[in-house]
Amino acid sequence: MRPDRGHDLNSDIHLPVFDESGSYTVGMTVTASSSASHHLLCLPGILETATGFHAFSDQAKNAFATYALDFSGRGLSEHLPIRSDYRMSRCLKEAFFAYNFLLGSIKSVENKKRHIHLVGNSMGGLIAIFLALSKPSYLRSIVINDVGCVLPWSGLMSLYGALGRSSFFPGRLSH
Repeated sequence: MRPDRGHDLNSDIHLPVFDESGSYTVGMTVTASSSASHHLLCLPGILETATGFHAFSDQAKNAFATYALDFSGRGLSEHLPIRSDYRMSRCLKEAFFAYNFLLGSIKSVENKKRHIHLVGNSMGGLIAIFLALSKPSYLRSIVINDVGCVLPWSGLMSLYGALGRSSFFPGRLSH
């Protein structure tokens, strides 16, 4: 529980993440009212933490349950073992674990009108796009901030190719 925040529900969640090197936990700060019917998954940029979303979640607390993720090595999350890579593909995997956690929470609630909204800043915005493309269930909206208006095509193709070769990347979308 976070005593410094005065809302109905304030807690820190530690999600287990499993990969080739074992397991570790990533943290999420939750700020919500018990009456919130929408869930915001907030994804920070590469050099940011969940605390960057505190003012935002304070303003949205009556309408939204806000889950602000800390990627590995930052904020509430564990540091990785020596020789582990803090790469964007790992952050994407951690975001998938957080998204799946929210999907599980929503499915277990009787009120079927619950929805997820993605909010991503910088690298978190790029990750939000990948989540939206591969996990559209219950997704209501996506907001991206500070993702360059002009990105070099070669850089995006290189990034997409690297993510596509990652072992955890979701399979091709079926139509």
